[in-house]
Amino acid sequence: VEGAFDVTLRSNPLRIDDILQVDGFEGEVDVFVYTLSGRLVSAEELVVRWLETRTETELEIYAVGEGSGREMYDYGWIRDLDSRRVVWEMEYQDTDHAGGAQKNREVRDVITLPAGEYEVIYETDGSHSFGDWNDRQPDNPLMWGITVRAVD
Repeated sequence: VEGAFDVTLRSNPLRIDDILQVDGFEGEVDVFVYTLSGRLVSAEELVVRWLETRTETELEIYAVGEGSGREMYDYGWIRDLDSRRVVWEMEYQDTDHAGGAQKNREVRDVITLPAGEYEVIYETDGSHSFGDWNDRQPDNPLMWGITVRAVD
């Protein structure tokens, strides 16, 4: 999907039925936040992608980030564009160890969103991110970020 993610904010929504095939990820990917311009999300970035669902849609979310002391430092969330309400967030208490350093955290979740427009957001702080690990990297460093896809 060369050039598909060359900006951090798209002016037009990525529709749930606009399916992308991405090397290294099995299945059909609907929102693939962490790949931008051929690189992965690095330190001190805020990545925003728009998502539109035309009908009530069940989504699978897989996110890998950094957290410790019950706080997340690299994490993602989904916000309803109309109400500005956060409808899903990667929270420490819902994560599991992602391998490597204990601060590497991952979450897998399934949510149902009504028809509407949403932002999928991933934010990183200034340390321990893809390509600049300050401790042991997670078991699957290529998944650092957030992946959202429709459930079949």
